[in-house]
Amino acid sequence: MLFSKYQIPPPKNWEDFENLCCDLWREIWGDPNTQKQGRRGQEQRGVDIWGRPNQSSKWAGIQCKGKDNYSGKTLTEDEVKEEVEKAKNFEPKLSEYIIATTGKKDVKIEELARKITDENLKEGMFSVNICAW
Repeated sequence: MLFSKYQIPPPKNWEDFENLCCDLWREIWGDPNTQKQGRRGQEQRGVDIWGRPNQSSKWAGIQCKGKDNYSGKTLTEDEVKEEVEKAKNFEPKLSEYIIATTGKKDVKIEELARKITDENLKEGMFSVNICAW
């Protein structure tokens, strides 16, 4: 069955979205140790989920941003910049950073992620990718 034929609604709350992302990237990365960062109320340094893609020595992090597709709320450029700045302080250092959102794809946000990636790679930091619902 191809899921691309179906319109699957996003989870109704951020906790379910975060759990879904953790389970999904655990499979994508092939890392059974992928897990959520800390607990509610703790400083997360821009990372909700972390793991090691293909169980390599490199670390990757995900920030989950639940947005309401029906009210038009979307991921903003300021949010992306703010989360990327926080993720620069994550330890150990990340090689890849993903912002996963229940919001719609946005060409401006994707372009911003590519530009930040170019700058980050010049400085030996992580790539930035946006995964929209």
